[in-house]
This record gives sequence, structure tokens and C-alpha cells, in this order.
Amino acid sequence: MSKNVSPSPNGQRACPHCGQAFTCGLSSRLERCWCFDYPHVISMADASREGCVCPACLSKMIDRLTNQQNEANV
Repeated sequence: MSKNVSPSPNGQRACPHCGQAFTCGLSSRLERCWCFDYPHVISMADASREGCVCPACLSKMIDRLTNQQNEANV
């Protein structure tokens, strides 16, 4: 996994999982980032160390974790 901790001045990043370009709201100096509306499955420490992921990859991560939790509860 590659880091993307240094966004461009307009907040553009490349997802370390798939390479897709996306915008980080905080790096764009917005009050909120799009990811704030998703369940928190990546800690800020991990995001700082490993890099933020794009909306599609974050959705996949959430789906995978939800499925794992559902299987564990069966």
C-alpha cells in the first residue's frame, strides 16, 4: 500500500488501494470531508500512516467488515 499523505494544494489524492483520484475535504480546507458521513472503520492514525482511501474503496471496506460481523453473529 502506498501512502498518499501529501495531497496536492487543492486536496487531490490518489487512493493507495486502487489509484483512483479523489478529493480530501480537510486537505481542501473544508470543514468536513465526504468520509465523515461513512462509518469510521479506519482510525485517523492509520489514515495518517497508510493514507486515505477513495469513496469506492472505503465502501468496499465497510461492506467487507459488515459481512464479517454478520457472519460472526450467525
